[in-house]
Amino acid sequence: MKMRTMKVEIDGKMRDVFVFEGMWEYISYYGSDITHYALDPYPFRGEKIIVAFRPINDEDFSTRSSDMLEIDSSYCQYVNWGEDDYCMIPEADLEAEFWTVYEWDGIGGYNSTGAIFQTEEEARKEV
Repeated sequence: MKMRTMKVEIDGKMRDVFVFEGMWEYISYYGSDITHYALDPYPFRGEKIIVAFRPINDEDFSTRSSDMLEIDSSYCQYVNWGEDDYCMIPEADLEAEFWTVYEWDGIGGYNSTGAIFQTEEEARKEV
């Protein structure tokens, strides 16, 4: 299942809903702002580091499990990470884990480069 648009009744109105194959396709389509995370600088001072994260654990990421739909034999849930669109991904992919690279900012902390990788191996190539 690749991303596609479906008409779904939401709050009494027919709306376009983007249905994504999974979390990776969703964050690749919209991008995400993971640059706001701060890390404790110890013991990594002065190095690039790789950090795993799950979008579902972000305070700005939300789901609506009450409105799940079965699409192509998968139960899909509405998700939102700040976009204005209605989006769904398979429930089984909500816990997907991704990686980003953090760089020392030179003044006491680490900041994400903003790049997101699907595998740890891909992220390691950036370090």
